[in-house]
Amino acid sequence: MKEAPDDAEVQFLQARVLLFVSRPGVAADRPSQQREEALEILRQLAEKQPENDVFRFELANALLPQPGQETDVNMLRTVVGHARKLVAQQPAHPEYQALLGRSLSLLGTRLLRDDRKTAEQDLREALAIETALVAATSTSQQRFFEQLMMTRWTLARLLLAEDKTDEARALLGQVADDLAKVAFLRPRFLFEDERQRGFLEVFERAGLGARAQAIREALAKRR
Repeated sequence: MKEAPDDAEVQFLQARVLLFVSRPGVAADRPSQQREEALEILRQLAEKQPENDVFRFELANALLPQPGQETDVNMLRTVVGHARKLVAQQPAHPEYQALLGRSLSLLGTRLLRDDRKTAEQDLREALAIETALVAATSTSQQRFFEQLMMTRWTLARLLLAEDKTDEARALLGQVADDLAKVAFLRPRFLFEDERQRGFLEVFERAGLGARAQAIREALAKRR
């Protein structure tokens, strides 16, 4: 920075370093301030070079909520906007598709409380993107597959609440199939016993008691 303070690549490196040291578990003197400093650098880079997809992708990723952080609707909409521009620039890029799908899924999940109609639209779009991404990736990355499973799960819960039982049941059946394929269980809704009971109750409400029992038995064996 002393030698070339105006060099975009140097600034980009500085932002990435600041993001790294501000992560949870990394010893940092002022993580919140360092993260904000990194975001501001990335915002300026994306504004100065809007055609640079690498800068935009790093900014969009950095804007996603951190673990345990309250999800901000406006921030998620900003991420969706960046992701749409990235996909428009490079439609076949799997990471850009994954970012768009994940941000739409997170936005839909957040809107469940306030705007179910928009939430359903966002979740359906995320589902379409993620389904195509997993199908097109010959060696599907675990995180792509797990994100698709989470979107299916969230949309199924919404549809069940809206009395769209048949469609919810079909999605839950796919979730059950997904769980059988996952080599190790990482989904957030299966970590704790209380959440696990709630997860299985959704299957039972949808008339899938036998699938719930099969999942329960599989979890017991994996323990």
